Amino acid sequence: MRFEGLDVSPAVNAFTRSLGFSVEDGDFGTYRARRMFDVVAIWNTFDQLGDPRAAAEAVWRLLRPDGVLALRVPNGGLYARLRGDLTSSSRFRRALARSTLAQNNLLSFPYRFGFTPGALTRLLRDVGFRVARVEGDVLPRLADEWTRPWARAEELVFKNLLRSGARYDPAVAPWFELYARRVG
Repeated sequence: MRFEGLDVSPAVNAFTRSLGFSVEDGDFGTYRARRMFDVVAIWNTFDQLGDPRAAAEAVWRLLRPDGVLALRVPNGGLYARLRGDLTSSSRFRRALARSTLAQNNLLSFPYRFGFTPGALTRLLRDVGFRVARVEGDVLPRLADEWTRPWARAEELVFKNLLRSGARYDPAVAPWFELYARRVG
């Protein structure tokens, strides 16, 4: 199995190459592949691209028929619901919203675009993909031995609660993964 990467950051690419991986400098607009791919994964960056639709169209051209596009993005719908609670008169609602967003690196969201599972499904369908699965997700736990015990406990509680809800409904998840197949 052969893996190839593409990134706009020459410094990141130099580091990746130093580990023995094949990676090219550039973006989807400038990348000229010499072959088609089985899978393209865009993790934690699709919502930050200048033109996500153009990127999806470029990925469609890179994938073989029935190839898989795997995306992971923050849930703009959950952020929109919690944003108002950040200024709520209720201390509990403010604290809950702040902790939920902070534990998932979403206090500064939206990065550039905010997608919901439905909106991203529609965009990809319009480009020529068939969405196979959407899964709710939560950022991995980050606490380590340097994290204060109360913060470690807060992270554990919030992420476990959010992960439980995310399993049943991606719309309530802070992040979601979407897997789509190229049609045609």
